Amino acid sequence: MVPQDRFLEFCERMLALDASVIFSALVDHLGDIVAMTYRETPFVDEKEAKQYAIQMTIVTILLAHFENRLGSIQYTVTYHDGVARVTLPVAAGNQKFFVLLLLESGSDVVSVMKDKISPFVMKSRGIL
Repeated sequence: MVPQDRFLEFCERMLALDASVIFSALVDHLGDIVAMTYRETPFVDEKEAKQYAIQMTIVTILLAHFENRLGSIQYTVTYHDGVARVTLPVAAGNQKFFVLLLLESGSDVVSVMKDKISPFVMKSRGIL
């Protein structure tokens, strides 16, 4: 399987984990989108998705500065009126990725992350 194919499959499987997930992307340590997928019509266009990826990568890297005192970042959530944005750092071997998700407004983000997304990502690190 070509790396791009397995990255896209990874994003598609995350999207299928819960009906509240409407966007899933895998981003490299530089903020470049490796793969992304949407539940239905794109919520953001390609330019906005790239901007979102870069911004969330920078924010997560800046927050990582405090890891030595606070511990590792599990994930970050930003709530908007219409969606919740989630960023999840993932170390896979010597590579570092970020999972970006958009979840529907009103969804139980903590439960979705704890019970579905985080366990799936932990199990999948070997294929990234």
